[in-house]
Amino acid sequence: MTALKLARQAANIPDDSPIDLAEFPQVDNSLTGLLQRLTASGSSEDAVRLARLVRILEPIAHVLEPLVEDSGANNLRMPELQRSQ
Repeated sequence: MTALKLARQAANIPDDSPIDLAEFPQVDNSLTGLLQRLTASGSSEDAVRLARLVRILEPIAHVLEPLVEDSGANNLRMPELQRSQ
């Protein structure tokens, strides 16, 4: 007997009734969540994901780096805000 069948019996849910399954605790697949899991657990699966992400983002960072580093370029900077008085 599967866990789903046991859960249906315990909750008195008919076998043919639709249900929604949710994973708990929910996994945070954001970059922050990935980094937290990597530093907390040392998971090789998370390390592989991080390596893939670095391979994807590295060319983008290389292209954007001159724009960010050039103090004369305001392309990626927010304009100064004038305070209303």
